[in-house]
Amino acid sequence: MEKNIIRENISFAIRPVNESAMTAMQYFNQEEHFNLIKEYNIKIDKRITEIFKAFDDNISPFLKSEIEFFNKTKTLTVMILAFVDYYEEIKTVEDYFKVFDSASDEEVFNFIGGEFIGDYNKDDNSEWGKVINSLPKMKEYIENLKGIKNNLVKDVISLFDSPNETRMRLRYIISSFYDIYKRFEDELMDKIIKETNILRKKFNENPEKFCDNHLFKGMFDPKKVKVEINVSYIFIIGWRMSTNNPQKARLNYGFRSEEYLRAKNSVEYLDKFLKLISDKTRQRILVLLSRESRYTQSIAKELGLTPATVNYHLQNFLMIGLVDIDNRKDNKVYYSLNKEKANDYIELLKGRFNLI
Repeated sequence: MEKNIIRENISFAIRPVNESAMTAMQYFNQEEHFNLIKEYNIKIDKRITEIFKAFDDNISPFLKSEIEFFNKTKTLTVMILAFVDYYEEIKTVEDYFKVFDSASDEEVFNFIGGEFIGDYNKDDNSEWGKVINSLPKMKEYIENLKGIKNNLVKDVISLFDSPNETRMRLRYIISSFYDIYKRFEDELMDKIIKETNILRKKFNENPEKFCDNHLFKGMFDPKKVKVEINVSYIFIIGWRMSTNNPQKARLNYGFRSEEYLRAKNSVEYLDKFLKLISDKTRQRILVLLSRESRYTQSIAKELGLTPATVNYHLQNFLMIGLVDIDNRKDNKVYYSLNKEKANDYIELLKGRFNLI
């Protein structure tokens, strides 16, 4: 019976825009990701290295400097992945540019500012939700932040000072990147189809074993939530969950994540756990989830945050199993604190300090 429920809840899909977005994310942040891959002795396909070299060879020094600048403010990743995740109508890269071009300045800079404060500001960010309908107010909010390097604040404020120019610069970077990506798109889609078929076969043979071997425990309950798995070749290892569609969550899955999962355990996530709970906004979210299950918009409304900001924090909790996700009612995706996992981290912490 449980196997049948899992079969009904988990599906596989191929969405071309996903791989272009994941390729951009990996290229713009390749050092961090490749270091993680090497740390766990996971083989990087020679072809991936060749593709990344092709980007290096064809991206101009000016474009590289632009990428470096926008990466510092965390702008590129959010403007690609967040848009693809947030807008269900985006199926292709062409759809992406239509949505980007038609979005208001307030929409675009809410993503930019929300990602910046979510990454750099460790204090309570609940007031951000009150200023997202005004560029001047968003700018003032960021200018008044404390404890962030002045040069970083100055850089992101410069984006707000010239919104039209900022959008043109972002569009130029993304369109230039895609012009190169198109050379490899058919090849990458063939690899994704192959890897998807391999995973689908393993899933059909034994759904429960597949979940144990391929999905991070605590990420979601496959008996309760519907999930569409999108395999990525370039992503290599890792999981990235999008829950903007309450009917069905989307999971980007690196095709070598099974190897990665075998190499990890809770001890390795203890430092990540400590970093996450040091943030006051994340603490407030966890307190809410410890009391009852909540959905993204409900959390955002109560804490005065944007759904995108709440989703960003929830993604981090999901990656270390600190929250559970399930479809409970009204076609909404609900989250709750995984108290068993939280206790595991507390026990590990006690062991580190010889308290047990």
